[in-house]
Amino acid sequence: MSKTHSILAPIQQKLVALYGPDNYYTTRYSGEEAGYVGAIPWWMWKQSHKLGDVLDIGPAYGTLACLASSLNAKSVTTLDRVPFMSLEVIDTFHLIALEGDIERNCPTLAPDTYDTVIMTEVLEHLNFHPLQTLTKIAASLRHGGIMYLSTPNRDSWGAITHRYKEIGAMPSYDEAKHANAPWHDEHIWHYSDYELRSMFNFIGLNVVGWTESVSPGGKHFNVGLYKP
Repeated sequence: MSKTHSILAPIQQKLVALYGPDNYYTTRYSGEEAGYVGAIPWWMWKQSHKLGDVLDIGPAYGTLACLASSLNAKSVTTLDRVPFMSLEVIDTFHLIALEGDIERNCPTLAPDTYDTVIMTEVLEHLNFHPLQTLTKIAASLRHGGIMYLSTPNRDSWGAITHRYKEIGAMPSYDEAKHANAPWHDEHIWHYSDYELRSMFNFIGLNVVGWTESVSPGGKHFNVGLYKP
């Protein structure tokens, strides 16, 4: 059993019991998610003494948020546009569950608020240019904080060009123009190694972990970022 599987297994077992036998988490997602998040649970476990106040953006069924709680994080807040977590999961793991769109007006991202930010399999879903959102996230991290991120590797998954032919064509979010714009629940863009590293450098986060995992769909970047 891999380190990721051994760390996730106890949390997944509890979640399966809470969601029940017919829930999508039980029937499929729990069996695939280790391939999405890769090394991130292992990195969290190694840095458990530094988790502090945690924000999980787009937590899906809550596995990593629940892991952070079980690792004695000071607090764990989740933010999702479309909530998937049950009230039983939220209560059992003492989560602060918020509903909101990370790209649009999001008052929860106050500066210097979190010691750890988790954002797995979310970046590819952003409807607007990611640099603006990533800048907000970086500002919400305290100095010395860590961000854990995963997203599909374009070289493995293939490019998505039906909405934009290049990343520079993606619009930045403008409240006046886009507040009521429709939200597209799909993969909008698959990122390259170069695009990710360029954006992380621009927002002032240092890469401290970089590896890949494999899911049924292909390879995923697993990234650890540090705010000096």
